[in-house]
This record gives sequence, C-alpha cells and structure tokens, in this order.
Amino acid sequence: MSSAGSVVDGKYKVTGLCSSAGGMGTVLFVSPLALPDTRLVLKYCNHTDDDTKNRFRREVRVMQSFNGSPYVAPVLDANLEHSPPYFVMPFFEHGDLMNQAAHLRQDLAVAEQYLNRTIDCIEQLHSPDGHPKLLHCWPVKLLQAGRGDYAGSEVMIRRAAASLSL
Repeated sequence: MSSAGSVVDGKYKVTGLCSSAGGMGTVLFVSPLALPDTRLVLKYCNHTDDDTKNRFRREVRVMQSFNGSPYVAPVLDANLEHSPPYFVMPFFEHGDLMNQAAHLRQDLAVAEQYLNRTIDCIEQLHSPDGHPKLLHCWPVKLLQAGRGDYAGSEVMIRRAAASLSL
C-alpha cells in the first residue's frame, strides 16, 4: 500500500511517504486518480490488532464530525472498512507548528496568536455546539496552512462516561 505508484482503494495513487513517525498510522502523499495534479495526504492505520484499528476509526469519526470547522483539518474522504482503514485530508505545505518553533521563540506576538488559535481549537473540540461531546479531546498536531492560519489534526480523545458513541 505504501509504495510509490500503488493505488489505494481504486481511488488514490501513492506518490511518496510523508511520515511514518506516528504511533498509530503512516501518512502518504497521494493524488486522486481523477485529479492527478492534486496533492493530498492519506493516513492509514499501520496496526493489525482490533483495539488499535477501532481507536483509529473512532478518532477519524470524531474528526469527520468537525468537518466545516476552521479549527480542525477536514477529512475529505475515508474508508474505515478498508484493510487497512484510512482517511484523506488536504496537504498542509507548511507542515506542523513544530517547524515554526524557532520563529515562535523570537516573536512573542506571533506566538500569542498561535496560542490563542490553539485555545479556540481546543474549545471547539470540547463543545462545538454548546454541548460538551468529549471529556478530554485535544489536537495532537497543528498543521499550518499559511502564516497564522492552521488547523488541528490527529485528534486525541478520551470519551466521557455515557458520552455519544463515535
């Protein structure tokens, strides 16, 4: 599935490896077969045990529930029944905020903007419609779309007792 040139689910051509550093999944650069000049990323669960695959599926469903929010990276497509399960999202050319660490240390005004945006993201994850959905939920990564504009991705969740089923 991860070799360049392979096709995933009859829809996406793999163009390269984006990251294999995550604990649960591998992220690939892909292009939709119908739009070969479009660069996206596809993350798939690289574990075979049911517990990890179910956690991956749950986190994807949580991210999908926030589609349309400016605070969470959109899930463009997903196939959670595929083997392995995967989801597709836009490619953020500026990467995550770790790439900006040196700049943020030197410009406190910009660092404050990023911190405020992070707080907004966390607030959205906890209570998107005024009713808390998740007890503990935070963005693991913040992807930068442009200067000062970014969205959370790879949502880490812990469900509250008797919370909605995801």
